[in-house]
Amino acid sequence: MSHTPEPWKGIEKTGYIFDANGRVIGTSFLSGAEGKANTHLMAAAARLLNSLQELSEWMREHTRPEDGTLEILTKAVETIKAAGGEIR
Repeated sequence: MSHTPEPWKGIEKTGYIFDANGRVIGTSFLSGAEGKANTHLMAAAARLLNSLQELSEWMREHTRPEDGTLEILTKAVETIKAAGGEIR
């Protein structure tokens, strides 16, 4: 499964989230600081998923279970799967 193309952009006044093609892909119905924060978080979701996938890939190549990173890597992989992302 793939998501709509990056980058996503959030408009604070409306709470709308747009994809790279200018289509509305989400909205935050909350107002004020919480609504603003949610809009920014949703707009960053695709970029966050991509970064987490890259980090997971790097960790598998450069770390070992005995160095204490296994728990962090496990959480990253679980989050990637929950978001419908692929493990690279």
